[in-house]
Amino acid sequence: SLSAGSLDPNTTYYWQLYGRNFCGYTAGSDVMSFTTGGIDAPEVRVTAGTQEVLHSGTYTFEETMSGDETEVTFTISNDGSQPLELTGAGNLDQLAGGAGIFQITNDAEAVIQPRDSTNITVVFAPQSAGEFEETLSFTSNDADESPFIITLKGSGVAHPEMLVTYNYQDEDGNP
Repeated sequence: SLSAGSLDPNTTYYWQLYGRNFCGYTAGSDVMSFTTGGIDAPEVRVTAGTQEVLHSGTYTFEETMSGDETEVTFTISNDGSQPLELTGAGNLDQLAGGAGIFQITNDAEAVIQPRDSTNITVVFAPQSAGEFEETLSFTSNDADESPFIITLKGSGVAHPEMLVTYNYQDEDGNP
């Protein structure tokens, strides 16, 4: 008996057996495989680009000059086999803890079909230098990840000061 630990849904696994005794290893068996079944429920997954964002996790925006903005698209996927329902209107404007430094610029779909996804875009727009943090959350019918909570962090950076000096000299080098 062998315990393989946790396996990913809808994934094919391959293995091959070898025997060993005091003489060494035997030739391997034929390659065998099996495929796991799907999750018979909705299952939320959130990514920002190629980075997975975990439930109760943190996403840190790149440093942004005050007065500028940085935009990140979060993809909300349904890895389950049943529709994922984002409750609260499908409008994820549930940002808490800030003064509009982070803003959602579009609505997400209210229902995400199995193996489908929807996107939301969050803009980080600091108006001053400093560290900023807000919480993005949404509820769904995912049994173990609702509400899905993401801490958003960002650093506002002051524009560098520029010092301009001017030294006038005539053709003889006199000021």
